[in-house]
Amino acid sequence: MGIFHRFKRLSTALHRAADASSHRDVFALEPLEQRILLSADPMLSPTGVLAPEDEPESQHTEALPKDEEVEKVELALDVADLEGQDRVNVATDETLKGGGEHDIRLENSGTVAPGNSPDSLSVNEYTQDRDGTLELEIGGTEPGTEFDEVDIDEKATLSGDLDLSFIGDFKPDAGDTFELMRYDEVENAFDRINGLHDQDLDETLLRLDETPTTLALEALQSQVITLPTTAGGADHVEIRQDELGSLSFSGLMTDTIELDASPGLTIQGSAGYSIRFVDTLDFQDRHVLVRGGELEITSGASLSTTGDLTLFSQTGDISVAGQLEAGKTLTLDARDEAADAQITLEDDASLQAERIRLNA
Repeated sequence: MGIFHRFKRLSTALHRAADASSHRDVFALEPLEQRILLSADPMLSPTGVLAPEDEPESQHTEALPKDEEVEKVELALDVADLEGQDRVNVATDETLKGGGEHDIRLENSGTVAPGNSPDSLSVNEYTQDRDGTLELEIGGTEPGTEFDEVDIDEKATLSGDLDLSFIGDFKPDAGDTFELMRYDEVENAFDRINGLHDQDLDETLLRLDETPTTLALEALQSQVITLPTTAGGADHVEIRQDELGSLSFSGLMTDTIELDASPGLTIQGSAGYSIRFVDTLDFQDRHVLVRGGELEITSGASLSTTGDLTLFSQTGDISVAGQLEAGKTLTLDARDEAADAQITLEDDASLQAERIRLNA
């Protein structure tokens, strides 16, 4: 299934933290083949770090007295005003806008937003650290005028956030492709992708196609299985797969659901109950998105696909005791306003993918 790295859980939970560098790495890394591109840094990013087995040190933040509070001011820059500079650094409190071709090496610790509406931005090199954000708008299918694009003549070094937003009531159709970035070579990948899995697009699934020279947004036809808003008084629903590949949902419906030939599969649950996978499920080459409340992969259960596999918790709680395997990108997204949002990886949990993103 391509290039894989396997991560096995050596501690108990993935929690929020302000600085991942202060925590020890508690994953064991077992390379299965030579690494080409793997986004493992998100597991130790500011969005969540692995809690050690021992009791964590208490953390306390004191608020400044009112007269000592400092108001954060965001500075807006225009790339057109930076001509003549070889290297441009966008600081954490700065936003760089504008488009056109520029002979600069761009380093982003703040926000880069091409154009003042969809536009094209071309630079020699682009480096974004984990504090940086690249904001791209999509309002149609015409590159540079209806959706943002970034051309990097040489190398792109990526980290931090990629924010995707649709403007002007635009909704992509299945089959649409948006080539958002082009580069001669790339190192690492964005830690977090925002705006990808929380769109209401009916039977269309969005995914990123990340190659050594391009990053493109794809809109795919998706079979959508929408589960009831309540589980009939139960607190969870169990999902199983029979020998013909059909899915059953105990506690919700008596009939099994046969999977069609769509390249995407979306299972839409409700925040009112948890979704529990208790079986071996093989989704073949489909790109799979599971959205619901608490998501649980029990011990002995496994989910596999040669495409993408995304678990998106709407209540900020994902627990894995079984095996998750994706041929492309594996994403566990438990980001929620709740302070206790977390991803828990039990001792027997196994994650395998070309690229792994864990966001809590």
